[in-house]
Amino acid sequence: ISKADQPASSASSFSHVLVYPNTLNISKLSTMGRKPQSGDVLEYRIPSSYLTFNQASTKQIWGVGIYTYDSDIVKAIAHSGIYRLKQTPPDNDLSVKIRYSPGLNLYCGAISNSFKSDEHKQCSLSYVIESVSTIPKGSANA
Repeated sequence: ISKADQPASSASSFSHVLVYPNTLNISKLSTMGRKPQSGDVLEYRIPSSYLTFNQASTKQIWGVGIYTYDSDIVKAIAHSGIYRLKQTPPDNDLSVKIRYSPGLNLYCGAISNSFKSDEHKQCSLSYVIESVSTIPKGSANA
């Protein structure tokens, strides 16, 4: 797994943990204190049943390396090459940390690691994948 061994960036003043497949809903998160901002970190815990090629191939992402805030996180980690999906679920769940960054005027699309991302015009918020690490199977839902 790429980037898992890199040190995490400095702690953020806002963080939250979601269990996939919850989608990022900025209005929901804003009821928890404030809207996410550039530099904030969000952790997704992803059950192994969602970590398959077929599951990700039906989802949408926009961007390359920097994704729109509403891009599917599983497809993004596969598209970026940070995590390789297979046909069957792995024997582990994942913890994926994303860091918000400012929105871009244009997100390019590309085919990478057998997954396609689409082009998108201006978006208010982006994310980059900060780290991916395995966690014991079943712990994503704990």
